[in-house]
Amino acid sequence: MLAMRFKRILTSTQFKAIVTTLIILVLAFISTYPAFTGHFFALSNDGSIHLARLESLYQAFKAGRLPSLVNFIGFKNNGVAMNAMYPWLTMMIYVIPRLLIQSPMLAFALGFFIMNIITVTNSYLLAKYLSHNRLITLLGMITYQFNAYHFQLMYTRVAIGEAFGYAFLPLIILGLFKIWNREKSGKYGTGRKVVFSGYLLV
Repeated sequence: MLAMRFKRILTSTQFKAIVTTLIILVLAFISTYPAFTGHFFALSNDGSIHLARLESLYQAFKAGRLPSLVNFIGFKNNGVAMNAMYPWLTMMIYVIPRLLIQSPMLAFALGFFIMNIITVTNSYLLAKYLSHNRLITLLGMITYQFNAYHFQLMYTRVAIGEAFGYAFLPLIILGLFKIWNREKSGKYGTGRKVVFSGYLLV
C-alpha cells in the first residue's frame, strides 16, 4: 500500500513540477556562485558601461522617478543617451535587488542568479517541447546553460545585453517551432505570441 502511494507521488504532476523547479534553481545557483566567491567581480569595458547604466537606473528609482533618456553616471559624466537607445526593462532584475538590499555586490549576484533562472527555464521549455524524454530534456538544459560562450558573455565580457539575448533565444526558437507546426493554441500561447514575447524581452 505504501509502495503504491509512493509510486503515485513520484509520478504525480505536482512532484515532477517541484523536482523541475529545484533542478532549475540548483543549476542557476551553480552558474552564479563561483563568479562571486571572492567577494569581488571582475569588470570588462562592457561591464563598466552596464554598471553605469544600472547605477543610473537605481538612482532614478531610488529618487522616485523614471530613468531619464540621458545617462550622466559614467561615460566621463558627459551625458550619453543610453536609456534612449537601449531598453532597460529587463535590467530591472538587477535594479530591484539593489533597491531592496544594501550590499551592491549581493544585489548584482542576485541579478545574475535571476538571469540564469530565466536562461535555464527557457532552455527547459524548448527541450521539453522537442523531447518527452526527461533525461534528454535535462541534458539539453545543462548543455545550453553551461555552454562556454554563455559564461564568457556573463563573466568575461559582461555583455549583459547579449546575455539577455542568449537567455531568451530558446523561447524565440520554441515560438518558431510552434508556428512551423501550426499550433494555434497551447500551454504557453500561440507561436506568434511566444516569439513576440521573446523579442520584446530581449
